[in-house]
Amino acid sequence: MGERNLTAQINSSSDEQTDELAQIESRSPNASIPPDARFVCWNNFLWGLGNTLVSTTLIIYIVFGLVDRSSFSWLFLTTAVLTASPRILGVMRAFAPKMLGGKRCMTQKAAGYLTLSGLTLSLIPFLVQLEGRTSVTALIIGMILLWGIHHLNQYIGTIAINCWIGGHVSDSVRGQFYAAKNRYELAGAILASALAFYLKDARFPIDRLLFWAWTGAALIILSNIPLLFCSRDAGTFERQPDSQPEKKPEKPSTLSTLFSPLHFKTFVLFLLYGIAFSFINGLTQTSQYQYSIHGLKISYEFSLLLIAISRIGQWAISWFIGRWSDLALRSTMMTSQFIVALGLFFLGIANEDFYYVPIYLSWICWTGYAGLNVGIPKHLHRLSYENGNRPATFSLYYAVGGIAFSVSLILSGAVLDALSFSYDLESVTFYGTSIFAVILMSGALLRLLLVPLLGIAVKTDNERR
Repeated sequence: MGERNLTAQINSSSDEQTDELAQIESRSPNASIPPDARFVCWNNFLWGLGNTLVSTTLIIYIVFGLVDRSSFSWLFLTTAVLTASPRILGVMRAFAPKMLGGKRCMTQKAAGYLTLSGLTLSLIPFLVQLEGRTSVTALIIGMILLWGIHHLNQYIGTIAINCWIGGHVSDSVRGQFYAAKNRYELAGAILASALAFYLKDARFPIDRLLFWAWTGAALIILSNIPLLFCSRDAGTFERQPDSQPEKKPEKPSTLSTLFSPLHFKTFVLFLLYGIAFSFINGLTQTSQYQYSIHGLKISYEFSLLLIAISRIGQWAISWFIGRWSDLALRSTMMTSQFIVALGLFFLGIANEDFYYVPIYLSWICWTGYAGLNVGIPKHLHRLSYENGNRPATFSLYYAVGGIAFSVSLILSGAVLDALSFSYDLESVTFYGTSIFAVILMSGALLRLLLVPLLGIAVKTDNERR
């Protein structure tokens, strides 16, 4: 294969030749997606089924039910901490390079961590059934811990999958592969949403929300079987050292390895965008749940229908997004960021008298996440080739973004709870607009301001040279 011949040349060249040949290789017209990559796609399909049924939205609905049946008063802060707990514990994903070890067997390692995430998730319904025999506070603390541990294992497994993709899929078709991977996940999510909405009035042997939680956990565990059949080698496109030095170098410390991408300006600029985007998302997340569930009275099954609408849109445009991102990554991501920002604006103008049109428009706008879901990992792969540390690049970007999200989320939740002790926030308005709607529309404006920052952070190929 021509690609493997190029890789052999890369491995025996100097750093400058390595980068030059890698650029040639990444544009090879003969580049193709390896056959065993389909197993990653099937993992995404089954994971999309399970993750849709037991998403953060489901856990928030369960918590709202517990709070409504008790005298527990810290609703906003609880919602914030529960939503932030995955990112708080997710800071530990910065140690993913150490936890994953060598570059071989990445998908098999991913299967192990993702199975642990599903098993942890299955404990939440058991915990909720203790209601009445223990305090609501203890139940919520237990749910927060389980929810965070579930996501930590999921994050590490996802980093392992991204490392496998980086070594086995050429950059010239990586956007198309991520688009295909996302289509499989979206197909699973759409199927799960349709099934849940169809069965919204069915009789279940247990509480319907707990039924969906157990079903989702089982599907997440089963989703890892396809990963066991992927190639176990490091991959053709994994960057290798030029040659073995005569003297074995000193092994770098774990911390220096984890933070090595910070020496590269291109990574720092993109990290600043990730921090800002995550911080703004955290500011609006609690208000979004409160306004949707209590303000607009959206049921869990109807929220799944809205999610399905957005994912159908993402699925429909993902083929185009994959090819567009391979040709013009910056414009793909900037356009997607602009469209995603409008979603919060439309949700903010919705009210009980003017309901369906803005609600549907907001979720249609969130189809723009298709561009970010493909563009962000694709750009991180490019940055990791520059700094030579793919696991650290992915783990550091998402870990630091998670910190920013958690800080702003908990801060906003604490402020809303403090205000709720003095005011009935659901009746507070500004010129007839709910305070939660004002927060959402302000978040939309802040997201729009990130479009030029993203344009600066994502360099074109000509600028990179």
